[in-house]
Amino acid sequence: MGEIVNESQDETLSIGVVIVNYNGGQYLSRCLASVFRSDCPLRVVVVDNDSKDGSFQALSRIDPGRHELITVSNSGNFGFSRGVNIGIDHLDTDLVMLLNPDCEVHPHTIGRLAATFRAHPDAGVVGALVFNENGTEQRGCRRREPTLWRSLVTSLGLGQRLSGVDMTAEPLPAVATRVDAVSGSAMMLHRGRLMKIDGMDESFFLHCEDLDVCHRMRNAGYSVYFEPRVSLFHRQGVSSGGGWKKIERMKHDGMLRYYRRHYHGGLGVPLKLMEGAIWLRLQAVLALGRLKARRNPDVIWELPPSADWRSPCLLLTGAATDVGAAVMRRLQKTGITSIATTRGKNSSAGKGCVRILSMEYFEKAPLDDLPYFDRWLHLAPVWTWQSFESVLNRSRPVRIVALSSTSVVAKADSSDPKDRAVVEALYDGEKGIARYASECRASLTILRPTMIYGGSRNRNINLVRRVTRWLRVFPMVGSGEGMRQPVHSSEVANACLAALDRTDVDGTYTIAGSEVLSYRDMVRRVFEAQGLKPRIVNVPEKLARGVVRVAGRLPGLDMLSEQMLERLNRDQAFSNERASHDLGYQPGPFNP
Repeated sequence: MGEIVNESQDETLSIGVVIVNYNGGQYLSRCLASVFRSDCPLRVVVVDNDSKDGSFQALSRIDPGRHELITVSNSGNFGFSRGVNIGIDHLDTDLVMLLNPDCEVHPHTIGRLAATFRAHPDAGVVGALVFNENGTEQRGCRRREPTLWRSLVTSLGLGQRLSGVDMTAEPLPAVATRVDAVSGSAMMLHRGRLMKIDGMDESFFLHCEDLDVCHRMRNAGYSVYFEPRVSLFHRQGVSSGGGWKKIERMKHDGMLRYYRRHYHGGLGVPLKLMEGAIWLRLQAVLALGRLKARRNPDVIWELPPSADWRSPCLLLTGAATDVGAAVMRRLQKTGITSIATTRGKNSSAGKGCVRILSMEYFEKAPLDDLPYFDRWLHLAPVWTWQSFESVLNRSRPVRIVALSSTSVVAKADSSDPKDRAVVEALYDGEKGIARYASECRASLTILRPTMIYGGSRNRNINLVRRVTRWLRVFPMVGSGEGMRQPVHSSEVANACLAALDRTDVDGTYTIAGSEVLSYRDMVRRVFEAQGLKPRIVNVPEKLARGVVRVAGRLPGLDMLSEQMLERLNRDQAFSNERASHDLGYQPGPFNP
């Protein structure tokens, strides 16, 4: 991604910030705290629309530092556009940054948006790359003009195949690029040019006023730019001022007003079609919302960890595993600033000191906006380590702890192709992350747990539990006297965190349960844990092999194999002596 020169100390273009607040809660305070960390001088105006949550009163405790803070209290909720115009009346700056109170910026965000204005004299509006709190790009931060066709494409969810309104599915440009519209949540405007088009249109109470001002800027001959090299976070919806039904109706009213204003007399019958489509969309959203009861009008927004990454963080990969969930619970109690990655679109952004970010963030965010990691705890399959290099491209961790498996030993002599593939992947993963650690000059500890249980995601003990619960009997091939040492996910989590704190400990350690018991006894224990009488029946080997061959092809049962049947009668016990001595590892007995 191209470099953008930070000319934030060049005061040839002065910068003002307008924040319109309505019950922004703790988000407003955090937004201002991030704004006041900016590396360029700012005049900040907070316009409060008669908030009742104490968020406006809390501003008296915030120190603006080198910046100037002006507060304006309205006698009622005047809406966003009117609030912006009131704020601008208190500014005489060249540029005005409109910022929602549920945004969080980096120290260079505002100054670099101003630098884009200096680089593009035709600019009337510049918008940043806006991320949701979970690190996914926010819909609407780069948009096309919402024509009838584009709006229908977007409403039908076809935007990734056809050209709709939203552009977030398209590759990021390398430099500032002209677009039709950007998001009003974080929009910088040329104040003089905004005044030439009569400011914000106050007939838009909330929603679509950003589309309107971008449209009018373009009509006046000025350009709207999307700047991908500047990013920020936006919670979305905190200051909307009502339940989801009210918000959807305001979106509906805003879109109707937009089309009637800009396409009146120009579309004829299509305009009527658009009005009907907007009405139908509203009815569908309301019906779906009532069906799912998706939101509570009195929702309380949970503030995730801040994106103030001036200090190094811990990187946690594989947080979606059982061990990852146990590690996160412990980290939330420690106060260690941590960032967990996910490949999903999980709406959760974390809590406590653990921030959860989509991998999309690390693929799209500017390099300077990425956190710096000094430690890495890799709980995803060890062979996936290389897929996280993009997350670490700004960092050189000094400590790495990775989770492998005793399968690299237990399945080493297996003739099954699936087993051999697993062993090869584990071996290559361990060697690969060791090379990476050597390049970083980081200390590395690899933990090899035995059969992990505890949690909803493990596929060994949970499979035994399902079979015993459904069939009330467990089929066994042979005596089932092979020894096992199941280890609880919480104990593996404890070992991971203990290893993370020991930068002087390198090498590979086995992490096993304290209790050695036969596979047959392990199954008996699972029966008893569910209040069931143990019933284990021996199955002829030929029949079992035939069943496994068929069942192993079913989704979720791919771990079944003929070699697995043979291992039921082979010992898979390991010593914890080194882990106990070097890491203080103290596992407990098997308790399913």
